[in-house]
Amino acid sequence: MHIFDLVTQVCCILGGQKYLDYIKAIFSQNPPSGRTDFPSYDLRLYDDVSKMVKYINRGLYDIEIDGHRYIWNVKYDGWLTSPNSINEIGCIHTIQGFDLNYAGVIIGNELRYDPIAERLYIDPSEYYDQKGKAGVAEADLLQYILHIYQVLCTRGMRGTYIYACDKNLREYLEKFIPKAE
Repeated sequence: MHIFDLVTQVCCILGGQKYLDYIKAIFSQNPPSGRTDFPSYDLRLYDDVSKMVKYINRGLYDIEIDGHRYIWNVKYDGWLTSPNSINEIGCIHTIQGFDLNYAGVIIGNELRYDPIAERLYIDPSEYYDQKGKAGVAEADLLQYILHIYQVLCTRGMRGTYIYACDKNLREYLEKFIPKAE
């Protein structure tokens, strides 16, 4: 048996380390001072979740966002490689460890932005992973959720498309991410 150390990972290959650091800063309490562009990496922020989903050819059915319904992943193990995964919405548990050509990330109502206090915050009642939030203090849950979005936003090797349910969060992200046309 041979044991190998993973010293590098091919996530966000076209964005590189600069993109990884940028995403970590956006989803932290110390955001970048301004927008950074990534000419080789397709990073977009959507105002309309249906346009994002249409762009990445996903199906509509059982999660409702802004009046549109979507399918949640119907299986847990091996979901990403299942034939119907392109028509479903996965989660951190079904995508971590995988790299995709393009990733579509929907930031749910659990993560929000307060424009007056200029800070990210969470609404624990909108976070539905019961095991993820069991016995966790709100400040720790915020860091956990921020980390989830850092991971999700680094799964696309060629691009990442983002939609935030919270309007204030979308406006915050517009400072850092170019809007899709």
